[in-house]
Amino acid sequence: MLSGGGIFNNLDYSFFVGHEDGTGVNEAPGGGSKALRSQLKVLSEFLHGFALEHLYPYPSSVLSSPGLIPYVLSDGKGSFAIFLRATGTESSSLLLEAGEGSFLVQELNTKTGTYSEAVSLESVEGVLGLDIEIPEGELALKIIRQ
Repeated sequence: MLSGGGIFNNLDYSFFVGHEDGTGVNEAPGGGSKALRSQLKVLSEFLHGFALEHLYPYPSSVLSSPGLIPYVLSDGKGSFAIFLRATGTESSSLLLEAGEGSFLVQELNTKTGTYSEAVSLESVEGVLGLDIEIPEGELALKIIRQ
């Protein structure tokens, strides 16, 4: 979704005859499980915290993210939905071209669905700098201009 995807029908290979409740184990490509559906719920709730109709992929807003693969949606007015995947690091930094102003930043643990307390940060010359701890290999950020 953070790369511009548009649909998911909520079906996976753990639903089949005899396991209509989605508890089946199937080794087919694409897999599926109750755990997968739980993580998809976390993603859905995160994305629905934004006005989705105004967001579009905006990878060029990331100026620097050493050791991280960023996926970014933005409305171009100061709202950012960011998913970060670590590539061999547990801490890094993120420089984001966000524009002038003060921003509320919340981290989402994508494994548990828990949010950090919102922190207010000021951009410097239109760039927002964040120190990132990412011990579980992935993290989502909700950034909103105040």
